[in-house]
Amino acid sequence: MPVMPKFTPQLPPHTSPLEDSEAVRVVSDVDILGGMPVVLGTRVPAATLVAYLRTGYSAADIAEDYPTLPAAWAAAVQDWAAGEYGPDWRTASLRI
Repeated sequence: MPVMPKFTPQLPPHTSPLEDSEAVRVVSDVDILGGMPVVLGTRVPAATLVAYLRTGYSAADIAEDYPTLPAAWAAAVQDWAAGEYGPDWRTASLRI
């Protein structure tokens, strides 16, 4: 029986249309994850990214795990977290 080569999926390079940092923001749309706040143009929940940041992951590490994130996602999520949870969102006891 012939040996089949191992299938290795190839991910496309990061090509988000939302590279303009002013266009990147956190939005809620009932048709996307039931209205859970996400980074615009993705299905990545903002609260998940806040949890990563609070536990010490760098923006670069998180972007490796979520290749669909636009380049300016970190600033958008940090702005959203400050508005949602307050200016001490990194250290305060949060209910995420």
